Amino acid sequence: MSLVLTRHLVFDWGDTLMADDPTRTDAMYLWPTVHLIPGADTALAALSQKHVISLATGASVSDESMVRRALARVNIDQYFRHVISSKDVGARKAEPAFWQKVLERIGARPEEVTVIGDGFESDVVRPTSLGMHAIWLNRRTAEDRTGERYVTIHALEELIVQE
Repeated sequence: MSLVLTRHLVFDWGDTLMADDPTRTDAMYLWPTVHLIPGADTALAALSQKHVISLATGASVSDESMVRRALARVNIDQYFRHVISSKDVGARKAEPAFWQKVLERIGARPEEVTVIGDGFESDVVRPTSLGMHAIWLNRRTAEDRTGERYVTIHALEELIVQE
C-alpha cells in the first residue's frame, strides 16, 4: 500500500510530535523543559495547508486544555482543530470507544481519516481495524511494516514528500 493522506490527519502526541519522558507522571505542560520531535513543526505547517489536523492522545493525566498548553510551549498549538485525550474521553486508545469518540469529535467517517503515530498497536492496529488509514512513525529502527491500510515512515518530513 502507498501512503494515504486523507482530508483528516490525526496525530498521536507523545514521541510522535513531542518527546515523552516516562519518568514524569505529571502533565507535560508543567515539565521544566519540553522538546519537539524533529520535523514536527515543518510537517504540520505544510500539511495544515491542505488537511484538517487533529491530535488524539492516550494521555490520562492531561485534558485538552493541558495538552494545548504543552503544544503552545513548542509553538505548534495553532495547527490542531481538535485535541482529544483519554482523560477527556474516559477510554484508552486501545479501546474502540476512544476511536469512535475521535471520529465523532472531528466529524469524519473512518475512511476519511489517517492516523499518524509511533505506537504500532495503539496508532495503527486499532484505528485500521475500525476502517481508518494509518502511518506508523518508526524513528527507532529500520523496520518497515505495510498492510492493507497502513505504511511505515521513519521521519515526519516524509509526510511532506507525499504531498
